[in-house]
Amino acid sequence: MVSKVQQKHRVTWLLWFVILVLSSAYAVDAARLANRTKRGLHISSIEEVLQLNDRDVDLGTAALILSEQWSEVVGGLRYRAQLDDMAQEILARLKQQGLRPNFQAIPVINHYLFEELGFRAMTNADNPDDLFLHSVLDKRQGYCLSLSILYLSLAERVGLPLHGVVVPGHFFVRYDSRTKRFNIETTAQGASLTDDYYEAKHGAPDDRVNGLYMGNLSNLQTLGCLFNNFGVVYLEAGQFEAALFHLDLAVRINPMLSESKANMGNIYLRQGRFDEAIGMFKSALDINPNDPKTHFNLGHTYAQAGAFSRAESHLKQTLELDTDFIDAYVQLAATYALQKKYQRARQVLSRAISDLGPNAELHCQLGNIYVQMGYHNRALKPFKRAVAIQADHIQSLLGLGRCYRELGLADLEMSTYDQVLAFKPDMFEAIVRKGDAYFNRKDFQQAIAEYQQAIHLDGAGPWLFENLGKAYSEIDDVQQATQCFKKALDMDPNLGYSHYILAITYYNQQQFKAAWEHMDKARALEVPIPKEQIEQVAAQAGVKP
Repeated sequence: MVSKVQQKHRVTWLLWFVILVLSSAYAVDAARLANRTKRGLHISSIEEVLQLNDRDVDLGTAALILSEQWSEVVGGLRYRAQLDDMAQEILARLKQQGLRPNFQAIPVINHYLFEELGFRAMTNADNPDDLFLHSVLDKRQGYCLSLSILYLSLAERVGLPLHGVVVPGHFFVRYDSRTKRFNIETTAQGASLTDDYYEAKHGAPDDRVNGLYMGNLSNLQTLGCLFNNFGVVYLEAGQFEAALFHLDLAVRINPMLSESKANMGNIYLRQGRFDEAIGMFKSALDINPNDPKTHFNLGHTYAQAGAFSRAESHLKQTLELDTDFIDAYVQLAATYALQKKYQRARQVLSRAISDLGPNAELHCQLGNIYVQMGYHNRALKPFKRAVAIQADHIQSLLGLGRCYRELGLADLEMSTYDQVLAFKPDMFEAIVRKGDAYFNRKDFQQAIAEYQQAIHLDGAGPWLFENLGKAYSEIDDVQQATQCFKKALDMDPNLGYSHYILAITYYNQQQFKAAWEHMDKARALEVPIPKEQIEQVAAQAGVKP
């Protein structure tokens, strides 16, 4: 069944195709392009792409369909015409120089793309838009995969035997005509690097018979790598359903790409589906057993699931493969702490600090270990050290605030929350903690102001409305307090304290039946209530306590 979105894209593509075909100049020029007979030029959805034989897949067209799914403002055929024009320019230059469209074309393409047009690699991989082909064409910059998609899309138009090649964490292009073979690094202006370089730098698994890594990919397999990256984009955006959809496609196309299975494991982990996450991580390690990141994720999942010995095993394997993996030291220490093996946790962190030097994450975790041990005074030093290393280390500042609260140092507690909010003005946790600090100082008006600010942010739970109700109760604003407690109970009917306060409120308003209803629920939820108070409310409501 074709969705409305797919119908819209299909109409858009067909309209542009008719316009372009009706242009005689375009028809004459297009006839020169090597991809002109591909069926993949005439499809409008990814579902249709996946039904094609690989030789009929037009990589540029497929990538632009994905662009249209990501952003409705993208007109795919406009960008495809741009690819065609670029390919025509390359062919014209080859003809002018008396060169055939073979390996001799590569220097011409490199000069055209990277020197004249200025295409370059991104320095930071933090913008998901830059993964898409339309964005690469607009900005003339991209990641290893998106730049390679551009290069391959031009090659299929010029008629060059180019293939995508994947290694763990990287993607590049290879020219392979059977008689001549060399690699093309699109993030280094088309430089040719050896297979040995990629194997050493990226740790490709040594399985050339059944494996995917370091081999020549088909167009569909290249799309599978692109689906994997899209899955990560949607995962980071919190769109788990879309992430799983694209990662499932990636796994179906490239079952030997370990990253796709590891990324599916990450989604299951975030959803608390530990068994499924463990299965995916183990499957990824079957393909690439020396991937430290997947060992770390598997160890973290085992720790979350309470399988501590297995967690320790995989975290130690992580550190054997990558001795600089800071998060693995932190997680290993946390795993020991969950078992109350505090001395071993401290030893792990102390050794890491000794070997790797001062690090805010390591010092922060050491502070957390002392907090778990109940040594709030001793936790101050590592938290302060972390902040000295990194002034905006939020978790260390929050840790300091917690310690100051436990030690009764209210002014210092408040100042740490102000520091946090100076870096992150809308941080929910810091605003709530500041409200709690005002409440503890009996400055209830300021506490109310902080709680109300927090409620306007995402993440407000029933306990926050309960705290706000308590603050209103302290200033005798019965109406506002009642509304807050009702809101809290609407969200979570098992808040015993809210039931208790509402019972007292209704009793004072002589609404005895309502008072007893909430008193009885508070008692059932094991709120400590004086016996005479229960009997008094029951008597007025005419029920047996």
